[in-house]
Amino acid sequence: MNSTTDLDFSGQDWRDRSFRYHNLRQASFEGADVRGCDFRGADLTGVTFKNARLGHTRRQMFLTLFATGFMAWLSVSAFSQMLFGGLGSTRDHASWGYVIALNISLALAGGMTGVQEWRSLSPRYRQICRILAMMATCALLGFFYGGTWSHNNAQVAIASAILLGLLGLVVGWGWGPRWLGAGLTVSGAIATYGFCFSAGTHASALSHAQQFGGAVLWWGICLLYLLGTVRSLELVTQQIRRAMGTCFE
Repeated sequence: MNSTTDLDFSGQDWRDRSFRYHNLRQASFEGADVRGCDFRGADLTGVTFKNARLGHTRRQMFLTLFATGFMAWLSVSAFSQMLFGGLGSTRDHASWGYVIALNISLALAGGMTGVQEWRSLSPRYRQICRILAMMATCALLGFFYGGTWSHNNAQVAIASAILLGLLGLVVGWGWGPRWLGAGLTVSGAIATYGFCFSAGTHASALSHAQQFGGAVLWWGICLLYLLGTVRSLELVTQQIRRAMGTCFE
């Protein structure tokens, strides 16, 4: 199919098929059912979709909604337990390094999720932001659930973080299914709010300690990530819509 021209797909049922990177020059999908099809990267020069059925399928809708709901549940459970478990830790506490690493990961995942669709960014930098966001999000989930299921075995937790981080790289690069990308975007939005909560908690602690300079800085970061949370939720809506339908991007 990659090298054939004048292909005739007219009047046929092609629902949920992938035509990614295929050479479809001069192909005809006239009257065909291409709901849920993926045409990303395909050569569509001279292709006709006259009277073709576009949109989503029930299977696609189910996968997308299930993935986003399941990832939301996994992320809320993991991030909340990690954040609350680190509350009250100080620099001389044994878990301080863990708290720092957690906040850096949340800040990276949330920050990159919030900015990846900025219009001022070039497509290349948007992709870099998306890759970093999904890698950080997957690594956090891998670390938490790998450690939990192995009864806090550090080696298993780190290995799980690396493996899922590589999965985030693949999905962020654009090779994974669209429903999984939408699910990871939901996790990124939750990470954005997670760091917003962490920054607010730190700012409040500094305020009570009358360290007002640091408190103002952290309140500013908290506000920034609160705005990022709103932007991330808008992105989630976009990604869900993109995941459910005929895709040409």
